[in-house]
Amino acid sequence: MTSLLAALPLLVAILGLALRLRALTASLLSVAVAVLLALTVFRTPAAAWYAGLAGLTPTVLEVLGVLFGGVLLNLVLNRTGAQTVIAAWVERSCAGQRERAGLFMALGLTPFAESVTGYGLGAMIAIPLLRHLGFDRTRALTLGLLGLFLTTWGALAPGALVAAALGGVDVIALSVRSAELAIVAIVLTGLTAQVLALGRRALRLTPLLDLLLMSAATWGVLIATNRLLGPPLAGVLGSLAATLVMLLRFRLAGARPGLDRVTARALLPYGVLVAGLLGCGVALRLTGATGAWTLLGHGSLWLLVTCTVTLLRERTPLPQVRQDLTAALLRWWPVGSATAGFLFLGAVLTLTGMSGQVAVGLSAAGAAYAFLSPFVGGLGGLVSGTAVGANAMFAASQAEAAVRLGIPALELVSVQNLTAGVLTMAAPTRVALALVPAAATSDTDDPADRLRTEVSLRWLIGLCLVILTCLGLLELALLLTR
Repeated sequence: MTSLLAALPLLVAILGLALRLRALTASLLSVAVAVLLALTVFRTPAAAWYAGLAGLTPTVLEVLGVLFGGVLLNLVLNRTGAQTVIAAWVERSCAGQRERAGLFMALGLTPFAESVTGYGLGAMIAIPLLRHLGFDRTRALTLGLLGLFLTTWGALAPGALVAAALGGVDVIALSVRSAELAIVAIVLTGLTAQVLALGRRALRLTPLLDLLLMSAATWGVLIATNRLLGPPLAGVLGSLAATLVMLLRFRLAGARPGLDRVTARALLPYGVLVAGLLGCGVALRLTGATGAWTLLGHGSLWLLVTCTVTLLRERTPLPQVRQDLTAALLRWWPVGSATAGFLFLGAVLTLTGMSGQVAVGLSAAGAAYAFLSPFVGGLGGLVSGTAVGANAMFAASQAEAAVRLGIPALELVSVQNLTAGVLTMAAPTRVALALVPAAATSDTDDPADRLRTEVSLRWLIGLCLVILTCLGLLELALLLTR
């Protein structure tokens, strides 16, 4: 009975999102239930509340800063036309090879844009380009959403901070293990993209070679970056490596897009962001700097620096700057407030011992829970639409369940971190966001080009179930061989 009561706040959050309540409303309802239970059933000393919430505050501020910076950067780049210029250049890069561009978008451009900006905006950038390349609306929608498979590292990976803080594990170790497990999602997502773009030809030698090269590049750089620099740049550099590999393949096949001055100018903001984070990350690790110096390695800082550089480069007048900030704040508020709510929910569950009670109930499944753990993480990503929100809901519970089963907490929290991000590709909030460009990019009333959302969802959910099953079998095998 106690375990069921402890799970009630999570069930309220899941039910609220399933009933299509606003994320903020669902998070506030679940927090209210959690606080009520904390005061009446799970009595926790006030000192523990103060200490726990004070310790979580820096993480909350960093996450909210990254979210706001990502929204502002995307807004500024859209207004200045930089996104359009970049899309046109990529289209030239893929000239004459439309089908092979499906893999390029799914493993390259879309996860790169998502790693920098977050929120599913990577799909919004990719879908119009896929339409320009000749894909029908349903395939463009599906391929665009497939590219969200690296959402674990989206928006410079604030979800990893949350999972590490609530799961009680080291953030670097967590990110490295998540990256190691990500090979399952990388290969299966790439293969699905190939089948969507090429049909039966996806199993021919050349497409399989493309998949092998891009998967190896993504996985290798993802692991290395997490290990050497930490999670913020891992998704950016991993997807960038895959992008460069595929551009080389296109070039060997005869494409000569070039990099003119206009395109280079459009790419400059991303260069500032990556170079700033990369340079400071290396410097901080080499010098061992601590305290206020560590702020130089924060994604939130460099997103704001990048926005500032872009605004100054465009000589943006002050009224326009105020307009951009206002628009960004309005877009950020629903996401940021809901995220803060889920973070607070996770903190309350941890501080009051409710996550531990949830773990008691979950671990009653015994060894079978190792198989079920990816589905728990995936459920959070599916209903919340963000890795941050899902980790806030379940990271602490996964860690507690791992301890009770004799599994290292790092293992199940890493599974949680990865699957929470992967399943956002099928989340209702992400699908709704992606439907906007998918429905707006048709110049014809051709019935053959009708948007079939249910077909897209079948592809996405089918892929997610296969990924979760593979990861569940892997975790079960690891447990049984310990």
